[in-house]
Amino acid sequence: GGKGSGSMEIDITGEEAVVRARFAASKFLFEKFVETISTKKIIKGTMDFDIDVTAKGKNIDEMKKKVNGEVVLKGENLILYSMDIDNLLTKIEKSRTFSLIDIGTFFLVGPLGVAATKGYDYAALYMATGEGEGSISRLISKWKIKNSVLQAEDVALTTKINRLALKGRLDFVKKRYDGVIVGVLDRKGCLKLSQKIEGPFSNPKIEKMSTAETIAGPVITMYEYAKKILSSGECKPFYEGSLKHPIKDNFLLLPF
Repeated sequence: GGKGSGSMEIDITGEEAVVRARFAASKFLFEKFVETISTKKIIKGTMDFDIDVTAKGKNIDEMKKKVNGEVVLKGENLILYSMDIDNLLTKIEKSRTFSLIDIGTFFLVGPLGVAATKGYDYAALYMATGEGEGSISRLISKWKIKNSVLQAEDVALTTKINRLALKGRLDFVKKRYDGVIVGVLDRKGCLKLSQKIEGPFSNPKIEKMSTAETIAGPVITMYEYAKKILSSGECKPFYEGSLKHPIKDNFLLLPF
C-alpha cells in the first residue's frame, strides 16, 4: 500500500564519485517492515518516510563511510497487537522481560536501524503485556546523517498518557550505539525514567534504568514529585521536539 517516488543522481566527473539518492513514500504499511524481522503480528498502521542522502568516495568502501543527509519517519494512530506501552510502563519496575531500550530501538528507531536492532528478541517484548491492544498516537523519527553516523534530531512517540523520546547516535562505520538514551517524559519534557545503551550493535551494554529519584539526586516522594511537576520550578528538558505531551497526565500511573 501507499505511494512512493524517488530519484538517484551520479556524478563521476571529479576525483570522488558522488551519488545522491532521494526517496519519499506516504502511507506505507508498517506491518510489512515488521514482517522482515518478526513472524508475529506486532503493529498495524501506515507511515510516511522521507530520505535524502549523498555518498561520495573513490570506491564503495569509502562511500559507505561518507554518507550524509537526513531521514524522517512519521506515523499516527498505530495499533499494537497484544502490546500496550502504557501498561508496560506501569509495570516496568516489576517486569524482567523488557526494558525501555526494547521500546526505543524498535518503535523509535524502526526501519532506520534494522542493522542495529535485528538481534533483539522481539518475542519477549511482544509477550510482556499478554493480551490487550495498545496504540501509538503519534511517532516521529528524524535523523541527521554525517559521515555515516545517524544523530537523533527529533525522535519521540506519544500514547494516550505517555510521551517517550530518544537521543544519541547510531554509528554505522564502527557499528555501535553511541550514547543512546530512551526516556519517559513529564509535561515539561524532563526525564522521569530513562535507560542508556552503549557499545557494539552485536553486543551492547544496557545500563540499569534511572527513575526520577536517581535523576534528581536525593530521594523524593510521589507527593514531592507531583508538586515539582505542577510547580513553576525549572528543570532541564531532555526533549524539546515537535511532539506535545498527551492531554492526560501520567505521573500518577508510573511507579517509582
